[in-house]
Amino acid sequence: MRDILGDLDCWHQQGEAIALATLVQVHGSAPRLAGARMLVTRSGRMAGSVSGGCVENDIVARALQVLDEGRAVLTRYGIADDSELAVGLTCAEIEVLIEPFHATPVWNAVRQAVETHGPVVLAMAIAPAALAGRVLALRADAAVVGEIAGDLDTAIVAAARQVLGTDATRVLELPGDGGATRVFLQAIAPPLRLVISGGSHVAVALARMAKQIGMHVTVIDARSAYIPRQRFPDADALLHASPGKALASLDLNGAFIVSLTHDLKFDVPALATALRSGAAYVG
Repeated sequence: MRDILGDLDCWHQQGEAIALATLVQVHGSAPRLAGARMLVTRSGRMAGSVSGGCVENDIVARALQVLDEGRAVLTRYGIADDSELAVGLTCAEIEVLIEPFHATPVWNAVRQAVETHGPVVLAMAIAPAALAGRVLALRADAAVVGEIAGDLDTAIVAAARQVLGTDATRVLELPGDGGATRVFLQAIAPPLRLVISGGSHVAVALARMAKQIGMHVTVIDARSAYIPRQRFPDADALLHASPGKALASLDLNGAFIVSLTHDLKFDVPALATALRSGAAYVG
């Protein structure tokens, strides 16, 4: 989700017609996990992926058709044969929902949660075809935005509550008079937090790697020369303060804390505070 937001915002503001492809189920060992997304615009722009490149060309073609027809479609890709023209994967089967993108209240609720690092659950109907693309979101405050299928929404919300705050994905099979309704649930958890005490050269490399795997990164140093923005261009927060005092002012429950000042007058207070904080890791 976070990978595509920048491009999605830019293209939406430019008035592009956008199709959104979501990997909703994986059978076997696939390059991407359920919840991976890909954007395709009518003008030919593309961002994200739902496989290792095995099916993206076909998804582009289908996405343009979805934009023409204005309705969501669920596509299944199996294991391809040896033909050069075969479309599929080498070791898995996947299902991908392709839909026209609209900035709905549900999407805005999910987006706000991602931007503010809050938990949220997105539920997407993937079958039957009449319901495909309908969505609802369960927010951290227990509010429900959107609707999918009337009476079935109670069961969908109950399942969403069970995974709120996690990063779980699952497909619900809900029986109904007209056959089973399938709903993809994606729980989006707040990112793991890394707090680095000390802006050393090791911290520069560590902060960069942490951002690449989606962590929220804070760097603290009392020495202003160690934490200019150009030194940590991707860090979420830079705190010019004594590490011990700065750490004491933060909510560190569940955070990962690393002390890298290599100076005892900074390291010892930082570690003492970190060890009392409820952090998940201190090093």
